[in-house]
Amino acid sequence: MVAAAAFILGLLWCGITREREPRYDGRSLSEWLDLYSFSMRKSVPSQEAADAVRHIGTNALPSLVTWVQEAQDMPPWREHLFHLASHWNLGEPLVESLASPQLRVTRAVWGFYILGEDARGAVPDLARVASERKSPSSEFAFVALSYLGKDALPPLLSMITNTTSLPMLRLEALSSVGKLGHLGTNAHPAVVLLIRCLDDPDLAPTAAKTLGTLHLESDITVPALIVCIRSTNQGTRVQAVSGLDDFGPAARAAVPELTKLLSDPDVFVRYATRNALRLIAPEVLHQD
Repeated sequence: MVAAAAFILGLLWCGITREREPRYDGRSLSEWLDLYSFSMRKSVPSQEAADAVRHIGTNALPSLVTWVQEAQDMPPWREHLFHLASHWNLGEPLVESLASPQLRVTRAVWGFYILGEDARGAVPDLARVASERKSPSSEFAFVALSYLGKDALPPLLSMITNTTSLPMLRLEALSSVGKLGHLGTNAHPAVVLLIRCLDDPDLAPTAAKTLGTLHLESDITVPALIVCIRSTNQGTRVQAVSGLDDFGPAARAAVPELTKLLSDPDVFVRYATRNALRLIAPEVLHQD
């Protein structure tokens, strides 16, 4: 009975929402994004689908933002029906109706990935959704922001510096900043802020990891991480060492401190240190 009702709702939903979506060359935005998603699962991105989404361009933003806003976790009963419908090939409308929020937010992420900085007009809306901490919309909004380039940086940095925000919100903003290394010198404000965050016990491990992920401005980042590996917090030491690892030979100034950590009481710190030295100064390990 529930499956039959879902099937009917699916037919109605597909007919109504896809009519409202922007279209290109006879296909809806959803259809192009599904084609792109399918091609990515085969590791062969569909240039045709990407070009179609780019042709739709900013006309796609209202749909993409709405799909992120409407993201929700699938309840167990619905997940069970979804797997049954998928396994028995009961038709796209039924599958779509059962998993519509999950499918739509996946499409939205691919849409923002394809459009990149061309979707910067969505930054204010995505920043608002991210800051609302409504799971899972907030998480997907952070993912989308990480694709939108330099215009996404100010709101992300603002979330990090907002001490009244929930700690998890600040940590997710830090992680999103870590995906903006391609901004190069435009990411300088982020590097400076992340170094400041190394003094915050709650943010230090993620900030250290993010500095390594960004892999920018070794002249100021490496010295800051060297100080950080002296932390009394095990998690901070591990992430600071991993951050130095990402800089490779450019982090040679850290070798004396890293050598001391080879005898650290924590096994995870020792393991991370050996991995880092293999990339930074392998000759130190050969002296053992």
